[in-house]
Amino acid sequence: LEILIVVVLLGILAAVVVVIVNPSAQEARVTSRKSDLSSLKAAIQLYRVQVGRFPESLATLASPAVAPGGGTVGPWVDKPPVSPVFEDAYSYSSITGRLE
Repeated sequence: LEILIVVVLLGILAAVVVVIVNPSAQEARVTSRKSDLSSLKAAIQLYRVQVGRFPESLATLASPAVAPGGGTVGPWVDKPPVSPVFEDAYSYSSITGRLE
């Protein structure tokens, strides 16, 4: 009987910990996504200034490019990040430079 009570209490404690930790993990993913978007926006704007146009894709930011006056510039990121919230690539339009 005592063991059963201990097992039930441990189960309740585990459930409480899961409820407390899960929102914290979601907040961390959202914060990471905001940081990624901010860094990517800065990289896109720097690419536009140095190359004279928006990059064709986010993958373009990971490769050097030829500047309008000649010479090589970049890369602007090591690799395009994946969204920690949706676990897929970020959406980007090379026409408008819009990033989501």
